[in-house]
Amino acid sequence: MPHSANTSALSLAIVKQIILFSSLLLLSFVAGCSLRPDTFVAKGDLAFSTDTVFFDTIFTSLPSPTERLVVRNYSGKNMLISKIKLEKATDYSLIFDGITANEIDNYELEDGDSAIAFIKFTSDEKDAFNRDRLLFTVGGNTQNIEIESFIWDAIFYKDSVLGGFGGSNLTVFGPDKKHVIDGPLYIADGHTLRILPGTQIYFTPRKDENFNLISSIIVFGRLLVEGTQGNEAVFQQTRFGSRYDEQGGQWRGIAFGNIAKASVIDHAIIKNGLIGIYLEYQNTGVSPKVLITNTE
Repeated sequence: MPHSANTSALSLAIVKQIILFSSLLLLSFVAGCSLRPDTFVAKGDLAFSTDTVFFDTIFTSLPSPTERLVVRNYSGKNMLISKIKLEKATDYSLIFDGITANEIDNYELEDGDSAIAFIKFTSDEKDAFNRDRLLFTVGGNTQNIEIESFIWDAIFYKDSVLGGFGGSNLTVFGPDKKHVIDGPLYIADGHTLRILPGTQIYFTPRKDENFNLISSIIVFGRLLVEGTQGNEAVFQQTRFGSRYDEQGGQWRGIAFGNIAKASVIDHAIIKNGLIGIYLEYQNTGVSPKVLITNTE
């Protein structure tokens, strides 16, 4: 019996401690909730990470990278932003602090806090300059951030084969339009791809299910790159901006298969590739598989 009495007393003490601890947790939770201010005022100026959100040159119908804007409240007050709005909202779309909408009402931003706006752009315009504005209204005051982009029209090749099905045995890429290659572009045996001076060829960073880059030119026929000094043919990535200009590994490269022969690359700039130029060792022709001159 004494042992049973001691056990009961110990159990009761443990229960009391659990109740006390739970009460303290509840009080702490309530106190924490009450720390959020009740008052947000429609007054003050916001601070922004930039005054212009600029999309480097992008291509018609090709989704752009997402640009971001950081919005900060240094006003000394808990601020009520009456309205956040894309002015035109035709080609741009907005995600603000996780909210997907091109117009948001009564957003609360505490003093010293910040929020991030993500902006995407897709347009069917061709060779045009596009502009919108992101508006932030606090009370009677509206601040705006300019959004700008330039769009290029281009010819797209997605998982394409040139030749091999009859018809002409020659395809010509010229400088009149940009050429965008998404996935592999095959030059079939017996077919020739001729690339004229000043032609700009862009490759997407597309990957397969194993995360291997696949945008490339694969030659089984002939590739004739006919750039000239000061008017080189350029092979590069589709993503623009300083962080991409000299970054390698953004598209796969140019590959010559074992039956390719008599190709020429002259006055070309080949940049941002994973491999650059790849040749299978076997040469089935009497002439060199590919002659490369004046090329960077």
